Amino acid sequence: MSHSSRFHSAGMVRWHERLTGKASMERDGSRTGSDREDGGMRGYRSELKRVGMSDEVMLSPCFAELAVACYPGTLEGEGSHQAIRPREIEALARTAMIMAHIDRCHLGRSVPEAFADGRDRPAVSEARVAALLRTQDAEDAARQIRVMVPMITGGIDPVRLHEALGDWEQHRKAWAITYYTARQRAKRSDGKAA
Repeated sequence: MSHSSRFHSAGMVRWHERLTGKASMERDGSRTGSDREDGGMRGYRSELKRVGMSDEVMLSPCFAELAVACYPGTLEGEGSHQAIRPREIEALARTAMIMAHIDRCHLGRSVPEAFADGRDRPAVSEARVAALLRTQDAEDAARQIRVMVPMITGGIDPVRLHEALGDWEQHRKAWAITYYTARQRAKRSDGKAA
């Protein structure tokens, strides 16, 4: 999925930082800011963790804040009223549903990289990832990813997740390559360490 010209990735990252009270991490491990608590968002995070489908997410005030942060002006009546494609809104809701389970964004780190991370064994098993990759429906994929993300450490990039969920059919193939390549690298480095 290519984002509309009005999509602001920084808005998504700031929203998640407010949701969790934790600053994001750059790829090099440095933080983008400082940790802080936003009591009003804590309840939203709990609410998002309990939803079962992205349609439920779209009905929450928390999602409205995310949509405004990612598409400023478009939803607030400012400037031109360039429509946001339904596919983008659905991907945004799926992303929010998953990001409620992530403590910290890790900018630049893809989901399959995070799933493959681990020396002796991956954070998420090959069997689980294979089942995910067979899933053709983005909503089903989001539900599976939501179950798997608590197994990882270090977070993921929410913008890359949003892109993948917006065009799941295309991205799932790339995820397969990323995951299995990362696992092969880990196995090779593990063999050198022995």
